[in-house]
Amino acid sequence: MDQKDEEFLKRLLALFKIEAQEHLKIIATGLAELEYCDAQQGGAVVERIYREAHSLKGAACSVNWSDIVALCQTMEDVFSALKRGDIFFSPRMKDRLLAATDWLENLIVGAALTPNAKLLGKELVRELENLVNGQAADGAEKNANEGEAEKETADKERELEMQASVLSSVASAAVDDTVRISLSKLDALLLQVEELLVVKMALRQRAAELREIKKLTELLKKEKCALPERKTGERGSGFYLGQLEKKVNQLTKAMEYDSRGTASMVDTLLTDMKKALMLTVGSQLDGFPRFVRELARESGKQAELVIEGREIEIDRRVLEEMKDPLLHLVRNCMVHGIEEPKVRQQRQKPPCGVIQIAVLAKDNKIEINVSDDGGGIDVEKVKETAVERGLLSPSEAESLSVGDALQLIFHSEISTAPMVTDNAGRGLGMAIVREKIEKLNGALQLETQAGRGTTFQLSIPISLAMLRGLVVSERQRFFIFPAGKVARVARIHKEAIRTVGNCEMVSLDGRPVALVRLADVLALETQKQLRQSEADYIPVVVLHSGEQSLAFGVDEVLQEQEVLAKPLGRQLSRVRNIAGATILGNGKIAPILHVPDLIKSALRNPAACSVQNNAPLKACKVVLVADDSITARMMLKHVLESAGYEVVTAVDGLEAFALLQKQERKIELLVSDVNMPKLDGFSLTEKIRRDERFAKLPVVLVTSLEEKSDRERGIDVGADAYIVKSSFDQNHLLEVLERLI
Repeated sequence: MDQKDEEFLKRLLALFKIEAQEHLKIIATGLAELEYCDAQQGGAVVERIYREAHSLKGAACSVNWSDIVALCQTMEDVFSALKRGDIFFSPRMKDRLLAATDWLENLIVGAALTPNAKLLGKELVRELENLVNGQAADGAEKNANEGEAEKETADKERELEMQASVLSSVASAAVDDTVRISLSKLDALLLQVEELLVVKMALRQRAAELREIKKLTELLKKEKCALPERKTGERGSGFYLGQLEKKVNQLTKAMEYDSRGTASMVDTLLTDMKKALMLTVGSQLDGFPRFVRELARESGKQAELVIEGREIEIDRRVLEEMKDPLLHLVRNCMVHGIEEPKVRQQRQKPPCGVIQIAVLAKDNKIEINVSDDGGGIDVEKVKETAVERGLLSPSEAESLSVGDALQLIFHSEISTAPMVTDNAGRGLGMAIVREKIEKLNGALQLETQAGRGTTFQLSIPISLAMLRGLVVSERQRFFIFPAGKVARVARIHKEAIRTVGNCEMVSLDGRPVALVRLADVLALETQKQLRQSEADYIPVVVLHSGEQSLAFGVDEVLQEQEVLAKPLGRQLSRVRNIAGATILGNGKIAPILHVPDLIKSALRNPAACSVQNNAPLKACKVVLVADDSITARMMLKHVLESAGYEVVTAVDGLEAFALLQKQERKIELLVSDVNMPKLDGFSLTEKIRRDERFAKLPVVLVTSLEEKSDRERGIDVGADAYIVKSSFDQNHLLEVLERLI
């Protein structure tokens, strides 16, 4: 091993040591909690330590530490069995798991095992496997293997000494313009600098208040009805008002000067402190190429990792939070994406696949694309797995669009791997990725093409401290929406709010969006004479998380500004709907809302979607809408119900024809897509025209097919109208329906 490789190994092991100790600390804490948890709390704790063990295993893979990988794998098996309810947590299990955690920690820090803790990795693996299988260790077999165990003990101790030697020698040459300082001290300094941001915002607020006072004094001076002068030579109200104005002007100028100076100093100091804690992307990704090579070797595949933008610097805290998600994504690309060499050659691809991590700094965000040139995601397989796990019914799975189906891979326990292995099949990796990204107030998008590959697009803030947020007021309280989760802000007239089923809907940019009240979702107490109930227009903030979007009605949208995001502390480490808090310039504390939680709470809370000010729309004529896309169905349903029609929906042509045959309600017109499973729109129209009962039923085809031949075919099969989605106009659709019925 040359000197360059040795330095790289030292740096890599040092980074792994820090990360591994954090994982082990959480696992040990969780094991202590399990002894006193009830069933519901215990499930959440098991899920948490299960994920930590999974992440630790992945990190150990990247440094090729097989002993840790093997023990973590067995710990995962124990946690998985606990999660399923196959086994129960017991004092002996706690003792063995804590012993495994201690052994891992001793191994990682490079310390020799004490005489009282001679339980080596393989013995712990065997004991934990026995706990899972419900079998006692075989004493005879143990005695027979005693000699072998002693030999393994000696080998392990030599290996521990070697690891300790490597870890203890981690050091870098001194440079004239650098100084070594612990990260904890830098973090403490940065925390103090960040606190100055509150002072900066407070000064800005005071300056604004003084400007208001100045305006008031100017108005008073203009008034001619001031108190009359008492006697000649005496100082009257005019004199004192002039002195007040002079003092206010001087104080305002001084405050504005101090505010600008303080803001400049705070910004400069904060920027310099952030630079002190910046790390290049490459410093965290150095071990990834080796990790890919190991995965390729184990799976019999060929692949190389390409990293772009490794010189970009990011806040160390963000990098540390992103390492696990990136590790899981790279593993996912390798295990699920890249095909075996024979398959790639059959598809006319090079035998060696390519996985790419591309990093780009853009505004105040970091964009990371993790992609592969593999076979893409099998959407149908994802749906089948969801049905097998009981997450969806077969009919729900069939009606899912491709985008909605792809979101299923981020659900815990969803995996398309044919069997559980060390690197796949547990369904945890992608769930961890989404959880981490949401924790950072980031965004995650997914694109895939069959036979060409998959791309994961990550957008995260460049710093954890500062957050661009939208300040809103609701029930006389202040709240912050992270700006990255805000799709748009609008003012909606109350008469434009429609009721669909049991939910309120608004139309924004021609698309229907469900509307909920922030006060209902957060269960805020009702106040008297609310501005929202009195005004004709309601401020609306449209939030998005993944593929979901929801409009939240608030009392007032105030402004968008930079805020200092603060955690809630250990006692309130995870509060539903709340990601943190900040102090506004006026001294008020404002919670920072956790958008993914907020949307989930809104969808689970029927009261939030209940009808409040609008009576259900009365329908006079029934229209059947057939479309396999849930988004398109909802859009057409909203447009038609807003116009006064009663709407019945079908997910494909076969269901539409079945509804026509039942005639539970007299259907007077059909609006159908063309590309649908089981029975497409053309075939459905032909089938309708051959049936005497429906021969005169008006049929409108709304489709993305815009070729002349498609239009002609629509006419040939008997459609009354053919509307292309790319030029869709709801007014035109309504005119067509009015003409036909």
